[in-house]
Amino acid sequence: MAKRKTQTAQEAEAAKETAVTAAEVEAAENTAEAEKTEKAEPAEAGKARRGRKPGTKKADIKTRIAVQYLGKEISEQEMVAKAKKAWTAKRNKVGDIKTIDLYVKPEDNAVYFVINGEFTGSAQI
Repeated sequence: MAKRKTQTAQEAEAAKETAVTAAEVEAAENTAEAEKTEKAEPAEAGKARRGRKPGTKKADIKTRIAVQYLGKEISEQEMVAKAKKAWTAKRNKVGDIKTIDLYVKPEDNAVYFVINGEFTGSAQI
């Protein structure tokens, strides 16, 4: 009978060790799954965002605008220069200009402008 108790005690102890080992393995698997999920989330977020890499600048597209009408031509730079000239004639500084809206009306032979949403004027083409 003493042998039987010893065997039973040994079996119980082995079962406890197996249970502890199984619990440790399960905890390790849960930790590994959590780490995989954490690593997968940024990767999925990276897949969702496309485009330029951070820190790179978008190249500006150079454009040229010119209006031609009845044999006359005026470029955007010339129109902006005329608007700036009218602005400075009113004792304002060119550095104070934030926006310039240009409206070309070829039939009137004029360009109309609005500077900073307040100052309006026109110039002959």
